Amino acid sequence: MDRCNRDLEESRRLEELSGRADIVIARAEGVMESLARAFVAEARAMGDALGIVATVGIKSLAGEAPVENIEYLADRIIESSDRERTAIEDLDRQLMHPSR
Repeated sequence: MDRCNRDLEESRRLEELSGRADIVIARAEGVMESLARAFVAEARAMGDALGIVATVGIKSLAGEAPVENIEYLADRIIESSDRERTAIEDLDRQLMHPSR
């Protein structure tokens, strides 16, 4: 009978520890998700800032470019926009489907 009581007590303790572990894991997952969201938000803000700097630079160059080079400059802007759009789409896919 004593052995049965000890086994029951040990089982109860293990169950309690397991419950605590589940709580710790759930909290850790929440913290990780929060950190990931903050990281993505900061990365987007940085990307926006860099995009603004690039846009200002392009506009500045466009104002100084000779008329005969405007078409060349426009082509470079379009190519740059296409690369940026593709990079953003790739990043978006990776964030939405991280296992792929």
